[in-house]
Amino acid sequence: MLRARIAAVAIAATAVAILLVIGAFYSRTSEVVADQLDRGLRDRADNVLAVLATGGVPSPRADTVEQVLSSDGTVRRLGTGGDALPVSDIDRAIARTGSGTAESDVDVDGESYGILTKPRPGGGAVMVAQHYREPERIAREFFWRTGWIIVVAVAVCALLSWLAIGRILRPVRRLLAATEHISSTQDLSAPLPAAGRDEIGRLTGSFDAMLTALRRSRDQQRRLVEDASHELRTPLTSIRGSAELLQRARGRLDPDDETQVLATLVQESRALDELVAELVELASDQNAVEEPDTLSDDRAQPRPAPTA
Repeated sequence: MLRARIAAVAIAATAVAILLVIGAFYSRTSEVVADQLDRGLRDRADNVLAVLATGGVPSPRADTVEQVLSSDGTVRRLGTGGDALPVSDIDRAIARTGSGTAESDVDVDGESYGILTKPRPGGGAVMVAQHYREPERIAREFFWRTGWIIVVAVAVCALLSWLAIGRILRPVRRLLAATEHISSTQDLSAPLPAAGRDEIGRLTGSFDAMLTALRRSRDQQRRLVEDASHELRTPLTSIRGSAELLQRARGRLDPDDETQVLATLVQESRALDELVAELVELASDQNAVEEPDTLSDDRAQPRPAPTA
């Protein structure tokens, strides 16, 4: 069904466009969120270093975990509860040398964390981890909401496409109904729907021109049959009259009269043969169909049957 196929293409195109827009938006949003997380992690690490430098203890935050890594590799948690953060060789090297920074992503107790390791003035390092629980929750909500948005948008697009395409194809359906009626009834005079100025209107105009040509061809064929029947009747009548005369007066005709009758039969047979040849040429479109008054005068005038 043409309407369903076009609607399916429109729906698919809309869905692809929405997915591309949402994908681009999500990609850009993810970059912004990741940048904000990195910036927050650096700010928290700087704040922890500043508080430790004054001999204080940084206030705990629900989304971060901090620990101090000494130069000999000893770990001291800042705050209470929870396991210590995993320490890598790079973290130990930073604590031992007092230079460089390291960023990594780890899983602790089934939760994802981003860890930043920065050296402390005087030796050692501080490790600050920020979990990704909130960004992951936001990402899940984003996907759920965008999923519902896509479903609603595709449904609305499907409805609007179905209605709009049905309206667009309405002239095509009217033209199809008219052509099916003409095909089933052979009524070439049946009217076609009004033609517009678009492609469908041009198609309707082409069908109308084709029907006009078919009507003209049918009229020409009908006139050809009528003319042929009229022209064939004269020589056939003459031949039949001559043949009947020979049959009735067989053996009793004067030789001159018999010769005249036979000559008439031969002449009319030749005329009939020529007429059939012309009709064959006309029927095969080798020559244009001629009007009745263009046929030869000697075959257009009736010939009297010979008398005994």
